[in-house]
Amino acid sequence: MVVKVYCWEAKDSFGHFAVKLTDDTYLSFWPLNQYDINDANNLRHTASRYHDDSNEDRLVEGRVQDEIIEIQKDLDEQKIKDFWEANKTSTFGMFNNCAIMTFKLIEAGGIDENDPE
Repeated sequence: MVVKVYCWEAKDSFGHFAVKLTDDTYLSFWPLNQYDINDANNLRHTASRYHDDSNEDRLVEGRVQDEIIEIQKDLDEQKIKDFWEANKTSTFGMFNNCAIMTFKLIEAGGIDENDPE
């Protein structure tokens, strides 16, 4: 069973990360309002929203993901879902964004950032 991380590189936008579980649950954390990539003030804390379908992310990003990373390690997907349910409406900001949320979700599932695999 493979958990997938969807990656959109920063090109005409900030870029994006999201997680797809083996049961097709899709976890994608967004700011409530779109940011202007040229306005650094937009990195302040704001309300959040979430997507549960990768097609929503493709529409917002204007393209398909640049990469899908498959995590070849058994993760506790229920713990990932529990973390998501508890945090999917948390404040979005520079230190709590889609990349940080993706890391925290994978970490909640049991991956160790110091694990060389």
